[in-house]
Amino acid sequence: MRNIAVLSDGSVWIATSGGISILRPDAGGFENLVHEDGNPGSLPQNYAGSVVELGGRIWVGTYGGLAATPATPPGPHGYRFTVLRGSDGLGSDNVASVLADRLGRLWIATASGLAVYEPATGRIRSLGARDGLGARFYNHRTAALGPSGELLFGGLSGLTVIEPTPQVRPRQSDAPLAVTAALRDGKPLPYAALPTARRPLPLDNVHALRLGFALLDYTATDDVRYRYRLEGFDAQWTELEAGVPPSAAYTNLPGGNYRLWLRADIPGLHARTVQDVIPLEVRGRWYERGGVRIVLGLLGVALVYLLVRLRTRYLLARADRLAQLVQERTHELQEANERLNRLASVDELTGLLNRRELMRQLELAHETAQRTGAPLSILMLDLDAFKALNDTHGHQAGDAALRGAAQRVAALCRRDDRLGRYGGEELMVVMQGADLAAAAQRAEAMRSAIEAMEVDHDDHCLRLTASIGAAQLKPGERTHELIARADARLYRAKREGRNRVAASHVS
Repeated sequence: MRNIAVLSDGSVWIATSGGISILRPDAGGFENLVHEDGNPGSLPQNYAGSVVELGGRIWVGTYGGLAATPATPPGPHGYRFTVLRGSDGLGSDNVASVLADRLGRLWIATASGLAVYEPATGRIRSLGARDGLGARFYNHRTAALGPSGELLFGGLSGLTVIEPTPQVRPRQSDAPLAVTAALRDGKPLPYAALPTARRPLPLDNVHALRLGFALLDYTATDDVRYRYRLEGFDAQWTELEAGVPPSAAYTNLPGGNYRLWLRADIPGLHARTVQDVIPLEVRGRWYERGGVRIVLGLLGVALVYLLVRLRTRYLLARADRLAQLVQERTHELQEANERLNRLASVDELTGLLNRRELMRQLELAHETAQRTGAPLSILMLDLDAFKALNDTHGHQAGDAALRGAAQRVAALCRRDDRLGRYGGEELMVVMQGADLAAAAQRAEAMRSAIEAMEVDHDDHCLRLTASIGAAQLKPGERTHELIARADARLYRAKREGRNRVAASHVS
């Protein structure tokens, strides 16, 4: 148990390391509030401490931030919490203590300092050494209200006392933000020559520039955050890390007039920003000057014109030569195209039609059969156990076996038949004018020829068999449907033991 708080409605809120327990006057037991994974409206962390009622809300300090929920009775879904965390300005999620002052503000002590939150505006300010804060770490639940409304917080460095009513002090002007050092190409400028808002810094043939700057105020210098931006060059502000001497560095700036904006952000109860602007005059290099650029531009145009003329003459001469070469090569290209057309229709390994030409011949035969009504059948032939032959004797043996089988099948084809390699070890025979019976008879002869074939390879006599599927074209059937039926018959022959013919009957 970490804290007990009695609220205005008579309920008692008990903060523990395992969440919050609520005891109401008319209740027979406790209502427990705990953190629930995946529920952003639950308590942010179970380790709870301070409980404060202010402005119609209940504020709970936890190790997961400052949680708040309406003081009115909860709805059907229970209490719903919103959370202020270290990333929102508290400095840390670990809230040690929470107190409310007479002005309706919340003072939050965390593991990294002290912050004040104004619920009416949502503004959070972190206190620092400029506000007289000497402690950075506060103990859990070591906070109390003094007899005159003072806010007392106990920390590792002692007791921090916050006055109940802030004293009105005359506003002092901020110390200036100024350039404290300047290096041009590594050479320091004398102090009297340092640039100011009214004294621009000339840069003539300078490649590297570094300007050191600081707020001329020696109060809690580590709390001040610096940033800078070169107008006309930088798209965004450059934030400097805390504790690093502030400086701005640039190299090889193009010629022109710039304004370097410097800013110092002062935190605390009276947070504010001090800024200054330093004019920079970068003298352009000789090739950046207007007259030189015009001359260079004209020279560039003249050079492009000369190159175009030379290129045109070269291209005309080359065009004449190319015209002669075209005439010389036209006849050779025509002969080469004829050879390519022949090669494009033949399978290189077997000498049979390749698949593209085979399918074209099947489409022509299909058109003829549809037009004349003549029968059309196809055979799908696949060598059995061909992969095992390749794995055992090598791909060259497989190639020799495939060539031998192609020769045996070609010898049994009719003059009008078209034989081609359908893919891998699979052949197709297009038999125009043959019905299913004639196709099946021819397929059996092909199967027998392959079974009787012997292929000599590297002192080995290779024997193989084939399975064949036969199908006849049905009225209105398309070529891919015919192939599918023949292919189905082929796989039926495989399933039934291989080395056989299976025919698809016409219905």
